[in-house]
Amino acid sequence: MAGRKRVPIPATGMTAFRVGRVLGVGMPGAYPGRRRPPPSPGRPGPRRPRRGKAAGHRLPVGWAATLGSAATGPSGGGAPGRVRHRGPQEGADVSHLEFYLRSYPQPDDIRAQAAAAEEDGWDGLLLTDTQNLSMDVVGSLHLAASATSRLRLGTAVTNLVTRHPAVVASTFATLHHVTGGRAHIGLGRGDTALELIGTRPPSADEFEQQVGRLQTYLRGDVVDVGGLGSRITWLPLEGETKVPVDVFGSGPHVIGVGARRGDRLTVTVGAEPERVDWAVQTARRARASAGLDPDDLDVGAFVVVGVGTDEAALDALVRGNASISAHFQRGSTALLSRTDAAVVAEVTDHYDEYHHGLEHAAQSEALSADFLRRFCVIGRPEECVERLGRLVSSGLSHVTVVGGSRDVDPAVRRRSDTWWPPRCCPPCGPSDARHRHATTGADEMTGDDRRSVLATGGANAVGRGLGVDLAARCTTASRLVVDGGFVSQ
Repeated sequence: MAGRKRVPIPATGMTAFRVGRVLGVGMPGAYPGRRRPPPSPGRPGPRRPRRGKAAGHRLPVGWAATLGSAATGPSGGGAPGRVRHRGPQEGADVSHLEFYLRSYPQPDDIRAQAAAAEEDGWDGLLLTDTQNLSMDVVGSLHLAASATSRLRLGTAVTNLVTRHPAVVASTFATLHHVTGGRAHIGLGRGDTALELIGTRPPSADEFEQQVGRLQTYLRGDVVDVGGLGSRITWLPLEGETKVPVDVFGSGPHVIGVGARRGDRLTVTVGAEPERVDWAVQTARRARASAGLDPDDLDVGAFVVVGVGTDEAALDALVRGNASISAHFQRGSTALLSRTDAAVVAEVTDHYDEYHHGLEHAAQSEALSADFLRRFCVIGRPEECVERLGRLVSSGLSHVTVVGGSRDVDPAVRRRSDTWWPPRCCPPCGPSDARHRHATTGADEMTGDDRRSVLATGGANAVGRGLGVDLAARCTTASRLVVDGGFVSQ
């Protein structure tokens, strides 16, 4: 390997070893001389984005209070604090609960979608990264960044094979810099992305090594690559936080990787409370076994959600994405009932990677209505709020919501833009709750007032359920359907 200087890696003291005298001496931008320029006009600084009234944006009216009631029971008790510090038996405080919307990298309309997601009060927008099935995610994330100021932006998920850990670190640290600290790396093993190019996904051990290297690159430390000291010379940037790494996992081994190596963990085990409880406790045990504090780990859930009244329409809406989540369970079928294990086996036997996430695919057709209703959160708004509340009570800090499949009929989405009957409005909490109504100009609004506005055409401002403006913002297949009745022929 002529031309490459091998740098000895000390057995200990990797943090100290990263200083500029080893690599990057005299190089422009080398650590530690790099300083961040002052933010340009219109671009937020590195401080973590504020939420709620102080941030100057509208949060979805009523959904958090309602979900909190579902999670904590009638008393709504419990001391304030992070959800992750509370065990399943204690209920959960939702004051810091975060909601992320999972969507697709569609550069033609991603700016409008991202702006709508931010206006609707979502905490983040996460895009898929499967090179053979959709356009490149990085370009879409930068377009989304140009249309937003608060929304966190990232992947659900990328992998560390098609994108080398150093490339991922540099790419997302750049996004983090230009957005004032809003980048978010969602990682998985990369099953579909890799199988479509004839490459096997990494084992859990290999994946753990990859995640460890990514974290080291993001910190600006040195990675030992076969004796070569490799690092990103311009990281870290003074005054900027490290990009958070969110590991997505469904089986005990990858969940363990996320618990040990990730900044947060998102479990993809469906929507049954027992399965989510199992995943949360598996993560906590793995973290404790590594000598780390389990209370310092953010654990969330990846949940397929559809809101409406027409059961057949909801089945069609979520079927494609539900087949993805079901396919993820193939490595841990011993934890499933015999019936569900048989469904997962049938999905796996018929899985067509080029129809990944589509409603009209052999693997999607293997899912029964009963399986969909247990594995996804679908139903009327109040039913969905109650079910999500039960999941949150497992100790979740965040929920990544997945809506319609990639091939949902565009006409269905267009009808959902304008059809929101008041009967589908989610509960708004106490009747005397008062809210700001930015569109109509009303300073204060009660739950009854909100329903009145919905009935008279103001749904675009306040017609939101589970954190989504479902009446006028269903611009892509990943949006939730408001009421399944609108697809009736």
